[in-house]
Parts: sequence; C-alpha cells; structure tokens
Amino acid sequence: MVTVALKCPFCGSGDVRLYGTSNGKKRYAGNNTECSHQTFYAEYTYNGCKPDVKNAGNVLDLLM
Repeated sequence: MVTVALKCPFCGSGDVRLYGTSNGKKRYAGNNTECSHQTFYAEYTYNGCKPDVKNAGNVLDLLM
C-alpha cells in the first residue's frame, strides 16, 4: 500500500482525513479549525476548479 501525504491547499495543514466521495473522486477534510475551507479534492477534473486558479487575483500575473 502506498501512503500519500496530503496537505490542505488553503491553509497548508497536513492534518487531513478522508471525508467521502463525490462523483467518484475522493473528498478530504482538514482538521484545522482556523482554515477558511472545510473540504477539498486531491485531484480536480477541471483546471478552473483548482484553488490556486480560483484565488488568482489577476490572470495576467499568471501569464508573466
């Protein structure tokens, strides 16, 4: 069995647990109560749903 260390993409905490599945993808929840988000996916279907893309304030900053 392979163990993969996951970190919350919002707060960076490594204290996460499996929270279930949705549409065949595993959902994870962080145990950090100070995090702004409750759940996240390890793999996203669409790049536009990734946290780093959604939090980008300006698209031009990504292109440069």
